Amino acid sequence: MSKQTAVEWLSYIKNKWSHSDAIKEDYIIEDSKHVLILSISTVGMTCNEKIIKKIQKSFFWLKYWYQTKRGGHYTFKIDFSSEGYMLVSEYCKVNNCYNQLIYKSPHFYDWIHISKNKKLIRKKEPKK
Repeated sequence: MSKQTAVEWLSYIKNKWSHSDAIKEDYIIEDSKHVLILSISTVGMTCNEKIIKKIQKSFFWLKYWYQTKRGGHYTFKIDFSSEGYMLVSEYCKVNNCYNQLIYKSPHFYDWIHISKNKKLIRKKEPKK
């Protein structure tokens, strides 16, 4: 599967990264949007450096790369609203629906859990 979305890249990184404790995720609010600050460190592992090289050749790098620090430290700023995600409450306002409808039909949506009580969603794309 080729990785096209930020969510697919995040899943790939989390599944392949050696030393998961070298991955840090922080959600912040920037310009009224929920943004993920993803910090990853290669910790000198060749396998992690190979993943970075793969990321550097992707649209993910062009769109979300924020900073590189000496020693193999990389930071990405990911604005999921650019991929159509919004808070459940915002989604309901825009689409004139109730939160209960969303939570009773979770299989119709892609979900990102940003905290215990906050989730970003977007309607699932029809399968081709």
